[in-house]
Amino acid sequence: MRLASIGVLLFSLWSQITSCSWTEDRVCPCGYNHTLYPCWETHVGQEMYKLMIFDFLIIGAVTVFIEFPRKILVNHCDLGLIKWLGQQEFSIPQNVLEIVYGQTICWIGTFYCPLMPAINTIKYFLVFYIKKVTLVNNCRPASRPFRASSSNFFFLAVLLIGLALATLPVTVSIAQ
Repeated sequence: MRLASIGVLLFSLWSQITSCSWTEDRVCPCGYNHTLYPCWETHVGQEMYKLMIFDFLIIGAVTVFIEFPRKILVNHCDLGLIKWLGQQEFSIPQNVLEIVYGQTICWIGTFYCPLMPAINTIKYFLVFYIKKVTLVNNCRPASRPFRASSSNFFFLAVLLIGLALATLPVTVSIAQ
């Protein structure tokens, strides 16, 4: 779903940057819109920065405003519904797909803003420690063990889709 949202964003940016305008002789010259986007590479880079920062903020907000209060409610509240929900499990597949999403954003943004890998490294350094703290303090062990052999192909396929999605705008940019 997240990779699809990146695809929709790229298509939307492409539609904004290249526009068709009707002239008097009813010919539609389509191409790069120089008046609205004199430096469209900067615009794409800014969108990738926004996505990366927003992704980091969402990870932090979910930890602080959802996972931590859930643990406190489970430990200190005696309501049946809350006890039935229980403490949250650390979901390895969900976290791996979250990393693939962030990596795809970094791959796309690297061409348009060269500092993106450095910022992404700092982001994932912080995310690692946020996830470590939430794993140790907020989560309980999984009810069934995670088998990496059953999901390995799926994760590699999603990573390949992310790489293909990242190379598409870069290839089009270089070709034009």
